[in-house]
Amino acid sequence: MKHIIQLLVACVLATPTVFAESDSPSGFEMRLVQDNPSADTEDMVFTNRTPSTKHPAREVLHVQKAPFIHQADVALAHVQRYRSPIQPGDNRYGPRKEMVGYAISTKLNDMGREHLADTTQQNIGKRIAIIVDGAIIIVPEIRAAITNGESLILSDYTEQEATSLTEKINAALDDK
Repeated sequence: MKHIIQLLVACVLATPTVFAESDSPSGFEMRLVQDNPSADTEDMVFTNRTPSTKHPAREVLHVQKAPFIHQADVALAHVQRYRSPIQPGDNRYGPRKEMVGYAISTKLNDMGREHLADTTQQNIGKRIAIIVDGAIIIVPEIRAAITNGESLILSDYTEQEATSLTEKINAALDDK
């Protein structure tokens, strides 16, 4: 379980409320975020809001056009309820001592697991845009290689929001 969360732990408490749109196909994608624009990237505006932020932060991201994980790599997605302590001194979320919410859990097939392991191993310290139906839902930093092919996308999702995103991922699985 410890390795499931490593990729997304940097943005575990980020709440993406307004999504950035892309021309990417429907379904689930993970794409690297680059520091500078290039012919291989597209600019996407990501709006990120945390519970303590009154005004959402907007950021232009240079997102690689080619995903390293795409819908064909996903075996299953489901909603998972979580409880996560807030680190002492982290004042982004007001006086709360823990976050309680709903997450999106994804399990990748063998090919996806290999792609995720290779990419995360080679890009520690970089960020990933996680995209569902062409919209960025979260942008975590890679903190360690993820070799088990599982990810847990934690945020301040309501049960309805997490269910809706999971249904979109799984609906695209049915179209494979």
